[in-house]
Amino acid sequence: MTTNQKQFEFTKNIGILIVYATVELGLNITQRECKRFKDRQMQLVAFGRSKTMNSLHLDALASDLLLFRNGQPVGSAKDEDYQKLGAKWRELGGWWGGDWGWEDAAHFQWSMKMMHNVPGTN
Repeated sequence: MTTNQKQFEFTKNIGILIVYATVELGLNITQRECKRFKDRQMQLVAFGRSKTMNSLHLDALASDLLLFRNGQPVGSAKDEDYQKLGAKWRELGGWWGGDWGWEDAAHFQWSMKMMHNVPGTN
């Protein structure tokens, strides 16, 4: 399976998630970061803002989505709206940063489970 095939499915699912957040939950949402270059990843690791040099951001297979309610940022994975988005993302087959052992509520990344309905990838 090619990186492009993964990116196609990931992008489709991020779109579904954004529509869910804006239409069904009534939130405003911005994308902070998707494609990340190696030098930026090195900076984030050095500053303790990332834990790995193997981030899926390097292949544009992860996205950081910021939520806003009433014009104010929603910052915690414990927040009900992030919990709903995390559940929706898992339903779509992805991995959510809010499920990890550290706070990364804005992080949504691709997983192999997203490929189960894509022709030619099974």
